[in-house]
Amino acid sequence: MSAHTGSHHGTQATRRSPFADAWATVQPQCTTLAGMSVPETFAAAYEMPVMLADMSFLPRIGCKGPGAAEWLATQQLRLPGKHNRWLAHRGGVIARLGMTEYFLESSAVDTWTEQFPQPQHPQVAPVLRQDASLLLCGERVHELLLQVCSYDCAALNPDDHEAVMTQMIGVSVLMIAVAHEPYPRYRLWCDPSFATYLWHHLSEIAAELGGGPVGWRQLREFGLCFSNDGVNP
Repeated sequence: MSAHTGSHHGTQATRRSPFADAWATVQPQCTTLAGMSVPETFAAAYEMPVMLADMSFLPRIGCKGPGAAEWLATQQLRLPGKHNRWLAHRGGVIARLGMTEYFLESSAVDTWTEQFPQPQHPQVAPVLRQDASLLLCGERVHELLLQVCSYDCAALNPDDHEAVMTQMIGVSVLMIAVAHEPYPRYRLWCDPSFATYLWHHLSEIAAELGGGPVGWRQLREFGLCFSNDGVNP
């Protein structure tokens, strides 16, 4: 479960976002975070009724096996008590995806997953996580989700900490609701091979609703970044 080397502003990117081919066509201003080139601002962006942001740069790891919970507990982590649930941890996310599989993601500021050791447990196997990841938010985000998702996302209560596997435009995604104030916010993860397809379709529908892509700095300027969004203010 090797970790990526963290990077900061002005350093050279060592990783490429799965969404890069899609958002590069609109030439956002980028910076480097966690070793990945990240859209910081989009020229035409302002606070819109539907916004999508590339969060693929956030460092993440995974592990599974009958000894996974026991081993993670030795790392002083509080784990979800049920499968398909998640908890916030140091600005990031700890999700239990099945009975014995766990997914851990850092924030942009506190990249705690990068310091994780390899599991030294005979019943734990590392899981490589190279997900494409998005934040969807805005006052009209549910109108977008109704068009693309087979799950009633409006029924997701952030306080319930559910982690839902669903289909979005035919793509399997993992989704959580991270906040509903001042606007609903959802994080989602999918196989990186579907990233360009997903971005194009979501951005087209967002545009029809008066929205579009934003960079992580713009999210902060709009007051839409909270600790369990994975990007700390």
